[in-house]
Amino acid sequence: MENMSFEKASERYEKKSKALADRQRLRVTHEIVKRDSVGGLMEVMDMTQSKLPHHLKVLMDLGLLSEEMEE
Repeated sequence: MENMSFEKASERYEKKSKALADRQRLRVTHEIVKRDSVGGLMEVMDMTQSKLPHHLKVLMDLGLLSEEMEE
């Protein structure tokens, strides 16, 4: 049982690490922390309008971004 818990935890950490290894997601995260919200991200991010929501969803699905941060 203990090994199974480690397996689940390590899989979760691996997914989070991979998400943050993406340069665009890392920049999105940096800008959100700097601003304390996602407001105005389109102006500073060099990406299409459809890609930003995708990156935000990935970060939210992994628990790296909360809905409170979006306001």
